Amino acid sequence: MSDLLGRIEQQDVAQSVFNTELLDCQKRCSIIDFMRASEGDYAFQTSALALLDWAPLIDDFKKNDAAIVRNSIHIRWINVRREFLKNLKAEEIISEVGWD
Repeated sequence: MSDLLGRIEQQDVAQSVFNTELLDCQKRCSIIDFMRASEGDYAFQTSALALLDWAPLIDDFKKNDAAIVRNSIHIRWINVRREFLKNLKAEEIISEVGWD
């Protein structure tokens, strides 16, 4: 997995920031239950937090309106989650990556 993620070409953020996020992603992938990712909202639990962290928003807004942002993402991403769950092939991913 690290080899795949390490080959990502990007110029959006400083390389040190990208490397830190890459390590965080690798840590998350090492503990995620990919079979559970095909159920409900499990695969999207950190989406709202990531938006609040990365979006160019005023800090007071991030702090005071976090619940609104989380609920908005939950509602707006209903179709995204539905398509993800319909197309996810968790067993194939697990066997291909060797996490079984």
